[in-house]
Amino acid sequence: MSQIPLKFSGDFSNHYNIGRKHDTLRVSFPELGQWIAYPHTEGETPMPESIEKHTPNCKIYKNVGYSIKNLHEFLITVCPRYIDFDYKECFFDFNLEDVEVSVGEPTPLAIYIFSKNYDEDWHGLWEDIRSLRIHGINADEVELYLYNALIYISELKNIDIELLSIEIPYWDYAEENEQQIEQKNLPIFKDIEPTQLYFYGMQEKNHMSAFLYFYRIIEYYASKFKIEELGKKRSDGTITPLNFFKEIKNICREGERENICIFIKGVVPESLVNKAFKANLIDSKDVSRFASGLYDFRCGLVHSKYERKEEIVVESILDRTSDVKYWTNIISSLAREIINEFAK
Repeated sequence: MSQIPLKFSGDFSNHYNIGRKHDTLRVSFPELGQWIAYPHTEGETPMPESIEKHTPNCKIYKNVGYSIKNLHEFLITVCPRYIDFDYKECFFDFNLEDVEVSVGEPTPLAIYIFSKNYDEDWHGLWEDIRSLRIHGINADEVELYLYNALIYISELKNIDIELLSIEIPYWDYAEENEQQIEQKNLPIFKDIEPTQLYFYGMQEKNHMSAFLYFYRIIEYYASKFKIEELGKKRSDGTITPLNFFKEIKNICREGERENICIFIKGVVPESLVNKAFKANLIDSKDVSRFASGLYDFRCGLVHSKYERKEEIVVESILDRTSDVKYWTNIISSLAREIINEFAK
């Protein structure tokens, strides 16, 4: 039986007790054996950052979950793979070796922590949200156990789970922000493969996967122009056989890295170089540093050799503001520039 209840009956306020010591409020949750603390000036809707600062052994993972001592909880959305699945009955628990994992209603502790940013119209009812709890490990182990839990739930329960971020709502009113299409006849992109790649990159939610879709557009045109350059040399009737041999040899000597970097340097706008520098992705506003930095980042995504594990790039599920996100944002803009220039 799960040590963390799968459901919590009765009024939310019945599940916690508030005490005050000097300028600090301490809120205890007896059913969970946990407590949090924060400045009394924040009332009963504290900022998650304040809780993290004033509660020992507490870590807040953006707006998706928390760790306090050996309890870790993440708000989730359950995505069934078959039509008759009732997510409202999605309650279960299991063990990963001797560590307890459960899926149930958000605990009163989670609701209390994230109530500041919660909006019922935006996030839905708390009773319709679920949480994944991991109990019995330290915070430095939680990410590994979280991946394992998500893998086993996907395989054994035939459902997909996404972390739910309780962020401050941003209402985008279409009638105010809709961009007007001034041109009646918009030009189409005529190269089908780059157009496909750009479309799927736009649709992809995973930053790592999206990056590779956009990068493949760079590969496509870099190799295309390499072949066209060879073709021009071949068709040049004024060049001597010896000079033809030398020029072809020089062109073919360029490796993949050099070829990709040469192409990037020829197409990247200065604004993207500056953006990469501002995000600390490169150490100078130099187009060569941008090109090599982007290529090195791509290699870290594609390759995962054990002996070079320090170079492996993987985005953490608990930190979506990593370099992966920033590089993906930049390469999506670069890919758009490229197809706008060459695919029409």
